[in-house]
Amino acid sequence: MFGEFQQSTVRIQVAAGAPTLRRCLTEFVLIRKWAWAQSFPGSLPEQMHEGLEFDSYFGPVRLGHRVAELSATTLELVLWGGVDGRSRWYWGDGWVQSTVEGVSLIPLGLGQTGLLKSLADFATGLEVRPQAAA
Repeated sequence: MFGEFQQSTVRIQVAAGAPTLRRCLTEFVLIRKWAWAQSFPGSLPEQMHEGLEFDSYFGPVRLGHRVAELSATTLELVLWGGVDGRSRWYWGDGWVQSTVEGVSLIPLGLGQTGLLKSLADFATGLEVRPQAAA
């Protein structure tokens, strides 16, 4: 893999509860709405589960993902392709934290910040609407 090792952790406040954040991070119909910089081709299950492998694209760059851990407040993904490393998400009522580390040519911190902002805006809007409207 070409690139350099990068590591970044960002934690932000979000006007949303832990259950809403979990849905936003694990249900593909919602992920496709807030992770606008990535595309998720093909058919995917309704939500993530441990061991699931899937691809996404950041422009022309393919990113492979495997769900290594999924709990009520944690999601860990093993990454390969455009990024060789790991992505970890932690959340609770009113906050979400993302840690990404790996070797890549892509500026990981910049993408991470954009994704967190988009997630926070989307989750806040989802929190004030009934779940059936999602």
